[in-house]
Amino acid sequence: MVKRHNAAATQLLIHWRGLSPADASWEYADELQARLTWVWLDSSADDYKLVRIVYLPGSNFDFDEIPPFVEIYSLRSRGWKKVDNDLKYVITDLSKSAFLNGTFHWVATKPPDKTDVWYATVSFSLGEEVFGEMEVPDCLVEKYPVVDVAVSDGSLLLVVITKLTEEGCFSVWMMKEYGVPGS
Repeated sequence: MVKRHNAAATQLLIHWRGLSPADASWEYADELQARLTWVWLDSSADDYKLVRIVYLPGSNFDFDEIPPFVEIYSLRSRGWKKVDNDLKYVITDLSKSAFLNGTFHWVATKPPDKTDVWYATVSFSLGEEVFGEMEVPDCLVEKYPVVDVAVSDGSLLLVVITKLTEEGCFSVWMMKEYGVPGS
């Protein structure tokens, strides 16, 4: 389940915490940019989890100064816990996720003022509850806008727009060996 409307997402999370919206005391509740992903079964823990990533207002996406806030809701424990993270990329509401090897993947971007790699495949391991990062292959980095990540036959795929026309043209890049962008 993905919520794309901040107010609805905030209200949903408040209700899961057992609070009414009137009881919520989030300083920036109307301004939060939350990304919610309903994570199916974490088979290593026999648990369903929800990951919430919040980019705080005023951070200007300077993650060294103000890192994103990440929490996991566990259905088994019926509680939230904070996840320490070094997430340096922006996962937007438009980013789709793909699940492979017990890990969720997104194509994410660095903030516009950064000068190094613009795109990366960001991952989140359900079992270890940590973020990872894989570079997008050099042949795709500056040539095409990466639009999606998917899984097919046990391999991670990146789908890119190759020609902006009415019909649209796209290419699919397949990672043959998991975690090795050049494979």
